[in-house]
Amino acid sequence: MHSITVRSLRPVSIFSGLVLALLLATHPLSAQEDPSLGTYAIEPSAVSVSGISSGGFMAVQLHVAFSERFMGVGVVAGGPYYCAQGNVLRATSICMSALPVAPDPSLLANITTVVADSGDIDDPANMENDQVYLFTGLQDTVVHKPVMTALRAYYSDYFVDPGHITFVDTIDAPHSFVTDNDGSQQCHQRCSPILDECVPNQCEPNDLCSFVNDCDYDTAEAILSHIYGELAPRTEAVAANLLTFDQAGFVRNNDPGRYSMAETGHVYVPTACQSGETECRLHVALHGCLQSSNRIGDSFYSGAGYNEWAEANDIVVLYPQVVRSELVPFNPQGCWDWWGYSGVYYYRQQGPQMAAIDAMVDRLMGVESSD
Repeated sequence: MHSITVRSLRPVSIFSGLVLALLLATHPLSAQEDPSLGTYAIEPSAVSVSGISSGGFMAVQLHVAFSERFMGVGVVAGGPYYCAQGNVLRATSICMSALPVAPDPSLLANITTVVADSGDIDDPANMENDQVYLFTGLQDTVVHKPVMTALRAYYSDYFVDPGHITFVDTIDAPHSFVTDNDGSQQCHQRCSPILDECVPNQCEPNDLCSFVNDCDYDTAEAILSHIYGELAPRTEAVAANLLTFDQAGFVRNNDPGRYSMAETGHVYVPTACQSGETECRLHVALHGCLQSSNRIGDSFYSGAGYNEWAEANDIVVLYPQVVRSELVPFNPQGCWDWWGYSGVYYYRQQGPQMAAIDAMVDRLMGVESSD
């Protein structure tokens, strides 16, 4: 791994608004109402995170900022830590289209070290033996492959043993969460990253645009097996094990709307984990833009494929939620904050969304939150 030259980090201005879109196809499994998030027997060394598109960028933020907690990460169409540097124009150009240039892994690794030295994120040395899974579709024209290549270099050249990194770039899919589910839209089908509709000539005009494509590849299984090793065969998810909980208590000032977070989130708790007698693993799965349950129901938290593997392998899966916000903050696509709409410290542990998810993990693990 390359050495990093530490430079000073100057404050950046924060812009708002972004285009990143995702959603998933409908699925019959619905969450049961439960106002509180429970506590279970979670193995501390088996906590991981994944996400797609804006959720992919957010998964990287969480992995880097809380590297003492997360031992693995899965990223579908995301990019390096602090890529946008607080600037939405940079986010939509360099960090998505790789134009005029791709993200600079060396610069971003240097910034990571500076932020860690300030004490606002964990020591990056924690990531050396972590498991990292990266996926980019061959036809992805929203988050381009050079961005994901830069993310691979960010990890492998500076922080993570290259032998622990899997980089998948062989699936002929557009910007989407790829599954082997017959209920997903066709593999070639493209959706607009801006509007809730299909790209012309790619699907029927009235089709639900799901951004989850059946390409005969199970991304959820690929992520979980890379992070945790060989898995038992997936089994049917249990409807009663999928719960809806109140997110407000985990958000600063009990005001989720102020930070574009939803009132409720979701969690899948496998049967074996319900009693607290079985030590289970924990995975945080982050949806992308336009994918919150407020908008598309259970299409992500039931349809991505995580729950079937979780039930068979004693993995609790947490599905935090963000929603659209038209004014303050300005987040019209309902994206996770990876460019600064929630505040200047969005990429640090004290960032409102970052701290909220960390507090949810604390609750699931029975750890008393420091806040």
